[in-house]
Amino acid sequence: MIKSWSDVNVKLWTELSEIKKLKDTLTTTEFYIEIIAFLEDISPDDSIFDEMSSGELFRKINESSWVWSIPDSLPKPHNGLVPKPLNDLTLGEFVDLESFQTDIESNLSRVAALLWRKTRQNEWGNTIWEPYEYDLESRLVDFSTAPITSIYPILGVYQKWRQNFFENYAELFMTEEDKVEIEALEDEGNYSRTEAKKAEILEERQKKWSWEALIWNMAGEDMCQIIPLLQLPVLLVFNMLSMKHSLSENNTK
Repeated sequence: MIKSWSDVNVKLWTELSEIKKLKDTLTTTEFYIEIIAFLEDISPDDSIFDEMSSGELFRKINESSWVWSIPDSLPKPHNGLVPKPLNDLTLGEFVDLESFQTDIESNLSRVAALLWRKTRQNEWGNTIWEPYEYDLESRLVDFSTAPITSIYPILGVYQKWRQNFFENYAELFMTEEDKVEIEALEDEGNYSRTEAKKAEILEERQKKWSWEALIWNMAGEDMCQIIPLLQLPVLLVFNMLSMKHSLSENNTK
């Protein structure tokens, strides 16, 4: 029987997340029976639910209320692997993480398999991170059994880092029309409305951003340059893009 997040691994978390998606398609009673059946490892069609009083069902629902909380802690090492600092991501690693963004919770095993790495110290005592040259799928089984309390917190850490990343490079993701609209709002002096519009535009542009086109253009349409490009630090790449964008804007003024 599952009584708390300490009893849950990544695989069980994914299964529970799928059950939670049923909330709007089932009656309240049916939905909570699904949750309780999952936690007690029985079928939701088990006769025990037919024999259960409403008071007993309500008690079990209260006991399972922890599933609506968040496994709150910090990412931890798993089987000798350590989460790589997000500021050290390469362009290729970042692009792969972004490909999971549409359903990142269901892809938690893949996020962990990408970010958790082997490390070693070089002769000067600096940490060397395992290169992203392994098959991601080969690590999924291992991470599916990892404690959710060790892995889940990386999602919150990544979302905050990601939001800051897109805010820092907002100019690269906005069209000229976007900028005109924001300037008009800034002229009105409505700060909260301006910030809300910026966030709305960024979210829309992120969904439409073509990483393939970006990489192809930066590689000078040369296939041989794509792999070396993907291995560059993502912050370096976007700093260079930002510098190029600024110089281009200054030259057109």
